[in-house]
Amino acid sequence: MTSILDIPGDNPPNPFLVTFSSVFTSTSLGALDEIADQIVETVTVSSDPNTKLPTTPANVRLGSNIESYLRSHLQRDGRIHWSLLPGYHSQWRETYDILEAWRDWDGVRASGAPSLDCPVATYFLRFCNFSAAELKATNAERQEALTMCVFNACRDVLERSEAKPQQAGPHRISSDQLWALDVRVTATWLRDGAQTLWETDSEALRRYWTAAIEEETELWPRKDGLTKERWRLWLDRLRSLATDREHFDQITRVIIAEAADVVGELLQCDPIQQST
Repeated sequence: MTSILDIPGDNPPNPFLVTFSSVFTSTSLGALDEIADQIVETVTVSSDPNTKLPTTPANVRLGSNIESYLRSHLQRDGRIHWSLLPGYHSQWRETYDILEAWRDWDGVRASGAPSLDCPVATYFLRFCNFSAAELKATNAERQEALTMCVFNACRDVLERSEAKPQQAGPHRISSDQLWALDVRVTATWLRDGAQTLWETDSEALRRYWTAAIEEETELWPRKDGLTKERWRLWLDRLRSLATDREHFDQITRVIIAEAADVVGELLQCDPIQQST
């Protein structure tokens, strides 16, 4: 997964490298959606022989305990579900945290390159697109960290009235650029992950994230967790942001509107799972 930060030629081949590279080089929104679907398919329920365990692993003696251990990760459908493999989530967490922390940096420079490559914001956005699609496609019970990304994004972005001041400096994007990025990422998480967050048992999340859920914010200075009123606040903020042509481009406004539609439908359906 961290191959998105690799410098070509410095690391051994990675089975996901070609697919990830196609994400970063594509400029078509439709193509990005197709590539994201391919990545999710590869990671969740892969049908690619290159991502399956071989009949007889070349470096494992037939009948050994190691072979049995490796084959224990095959699911009932006979496939490897990459998101369930040991270490997958730690790799995902590491990559996400790195990109989030550096998302306001204006580019990545390969060793010896004369100029900057793609801005880190682009890497972060595409990784969040992939992660949100993965959350939508997989078992929510095994994706609590991804589910909390939906909540954290809403808390940190939708529950404040404007962009945080960004200290100017070399190789930093502007406050408006960072705000546009964060809003688009939040809308993406909500569009693809609102249903999962809605259906997740609040107490299950509180086992590990009580402090995050009860943290008071500018627009939600309360500690009552996930309530219907809080969802309505998010919906109101989305509807307001969707009309902001000054700060957000058309694609971002469309994604915000899609997220608002999803949240609006949830609020009109059966009573919310969380306490109200």
